[in-house]
Amino acid sequence: MNNLLFIIPDYTGIVTGSSKRSKILCDNLSKNWKVIIISRKNIIELYNNKVISEKKATFLSILSLLLTTKFSFWFCDFIKWSLLPIPNLIFTLHDIKEWTEFGRRGLIKKFFLYIVIKKSKYLFTVSKNQRILIKQKLGFESHVFPNAVSKKWLEYSQKFENTTKSDNDKYIIYVSNFTRHKCHIDLIYNNPLFNSYKFVFVGSAIDANGLLIKNYLQKISNVKIYTNISESKLRSLVNSSSFVVFPSVYEGYGMPILESIALKKRVLISDKLMLDHFDGCELVRSVSFDKDLSKKDIIWATSSTDEYENNCKCLVGWDQICYQIDSLLKS
Repeated sequence: MNNLLFIIPDYTGIVTGSSKRSKILCDNLSKNWKVIIISRKNIIELYNNKVISEKKATFLSILSLLLTTKFSFWFCDFIKWSLLPIPNLIFTLHDIKEWTEFGRRGLIKKFFLYIVIKKSKYLFTVSKNQRILIKQKLGFESHVFPNAVSKKWLEYSQKFENTTKSDNDKYIIYVSNFTRHKCHIDLIYNNPLFNSYKFVFVGSAIDANGLLIKNYLQKISNVKIYTNISESKLRSLVNSSSFVVFPSVYEGYGMPILESIALKKRVLISDKLMLDHFDGCELVRSVSFDKDLSKKDIIWATSSTDEYENNCKCLVGWDQICYQIDSLLKS
């Protein structure tokens, strides 16, 4: 049987963003491959979406695995791991902040990122816009496999009907980790039309600036922050919100936007984002969060979505994405 190797920091815990995507790919691809996962704590073997073995991840156990097991491909989005001399690397590049004002670690990271991409068998990204940027900045072609939604998200909104909320219960939700370009604080102070709503933020601090932002927001009375919540809790929070906001000024894809659409929630996103995959979706509206929103934007955000048919072109299932990836690997 052919083996796939995945590097995921935490497979068994609650994951978000790129780790969430990798975890879903592991589960789906294990239907046709033996998938071996190296995480911070464990080495896990999957087959047919079931754990067939699990052992503690130590330096020796990881080294033994890499030396004794032949992998058809290995998936990673970590530069340090990807520098190892293992063939058939599939490097997943979700965004390239290194070439924006939000870049981190400067020229050294740019150099190693270039080396990793050059040695990769395949380069995966999540959107056409990212593919264009990768080609412009790095000169490499990439395969686009967009994010998708699970059946649980698509089915969840059918179980519940939105009930009328009192003013004390109304809240806006923003699902995103805390860092500077996510614009959490600007969202609160630049938009007086939001004053009648509470704010629910779901995410973790991913850098020093993010921790300062999170600590500051926790002191505000009409703000509630959730960290490391379950998928079912997240679906419930999104579904019960008045509407969803996404004021980030930089994003590779925006999975929380996609999941909100799956629940038939209206989403106000920043007009600075270049998320072409949401173009034409009637549940997404681009607005300027650094200026006062109009009353029309709020009326639109709070209007009913009962007649919406979930026919947005960006709504696809993970099984479809994994089928495309599986076909590429076997070609």
